[in-house]
Amino acid sequence: MNNTDNLKLNNDQVYKILQIKTNQANKQKLIEKIAITNKLTKDILKSLFEGKINNNYILENINPLHWEFGHIVYFWIENTIKILNYPIEKNLKNEYLYDSFKTDRETRFNSLNDIDSVDIITKCYDSVILNTIIKLTQLQNKVDPITSYLINLSLLHNHMHLESVCFSLQSLKLSKPISENLFNPIIQTEVDCENSFIEIKGGTFVQGWNDTNNNFTFDNEKPSFQIHVNDFSVSKYPITQGQFIKFIHSGGYNDKKFWCHEGWRWKVKNQIVLPLYWEYIASAGKIMKLKWGVLENIYYNEPMCHISWYEANAYCRWANCRLPTETEWEYLATNGGKTLFPWGDNLPNNDHANLNYYYDGPMSVNNYEVGNNKDGVQQLFGNVWEWCQEHIYPYNGFEIDPVYREMSYPFFGFKRICRGGSWCVPEYLINSKYRNTQSSDCRIQYIGFRVCI
Repeated sequence: MNNTDNLKLNNDQVYKILQIKTNQANKQKLIEKIAITNKLTKDILKSLFEGKINNNYILENINPLHWEFGHIVYFWIENTIKILNYPIEKNLKNEYLYDSFKTDRETRFNSLNDIDSVDIITKCYDSVILNTIIKLTQLQNKVDPITSYLINLSLLHNHMHLESVCFSLQSLKLSKPISENLFNPIIQTEVDCENSFIEIKGGTFVQGWNDTNNNFTFDNEKPSFQIHVNDFSVSKYPITQGQFIKFIHSGGYNDKKFWCHEGWRWKVKNQIVLPLYWEYIASAGKIMKLKWGVLENIYYNEPMCHISWYEANAYCRWANCRLPTETEWEYLATNGGKTLFPWGDNLPNNDHANLNYYYDGPMSVNNYEVGNNKDGVQQLFGNVWEWCQEHIYPYNGFEIDPVYREMSYPFFGFKRICRGGSWCVPEYLINSKYRNTQSSDCRIQYIGFRVCI
């Protein structure tokens, strides 16, 4: 059990630190985001509300969805509602049990009788959402920077867990969520996508954010600093299922020379012989994969997904290439620091990338050319997260967030960087500086990779 109470700041201390921020959210757009997130949360968790999930499962890397919903509400209350002194009609009992740093995964399953019912948690969530919208509606002018930050923090955290719920439903072999004009089926076609290498001219650029000048930022994205990138070559697309299946058929999973020491130990211990959700179906005479509980064919032009860093690294050793550094990835995503996004400075939308839960999974790698960077590198954003080489470490001058204290520091030197976002994140979560992290053995999330030489 981790105890972070000694790092928790009081409201006055939080206000003092946050007052340097300058971003002021558009009031109407922020209200719309909250309302849409509320509906999406209810739609994605519908199986839980209808009693179709009995929590009689203990699977590694996923939470009981009953607890996870409570955690979303707890975060809103603890890190936004209480700090802004907004009213709330319903409170959670045994709040500490919803704290992910004080309650380990085993305890989360064992404490379901000690936390509120799903119905009570829903009432708390409704109270949080309603009172936040009412308070915003009552504002006469723009949303001040402190309010903007605190509401955006819980809003983005809410979406982080909606992605978690999506991959948990997938892991439980349940049907995909149903939500109006979202989670649309993908009609995959076999198109020859040559994943050629693109030569990138190196240069010097500014990595990270300057917090006083930019939009909402997490602590690990700051401060900005200048860094040089050498010339390198990068794959046009993320590595495809067609490319990865060649690694499988060549015996890559069984050849120790392609695996790092800890990766081989993980593979042997867990009897890993195929990517997650992939199975050899004897009756069909081929490898197929499970998607939302249904077996489907392996489409060669779809990006690899649900792949661990260990597997991605083994592929690189087999293919005589490497994973990009996160500096190289950000250099690509900002065109050498000249733009905010690969395509320019316009904010992302569904035309640029597979985002916003619009489809029910990753699309073919040859889609979304409009989202290319100036050199033609495709799908840096959306579809699947992309592993980078290194573990996460703080940038020089790192300052811990005054509210979300556990966002980054517990994972420094342990988890590895992945960049770019997936199909089930909102467009306002992703940016060229966002540093997502996962354990090297993580396969449950929607993560793939591209390669460099």
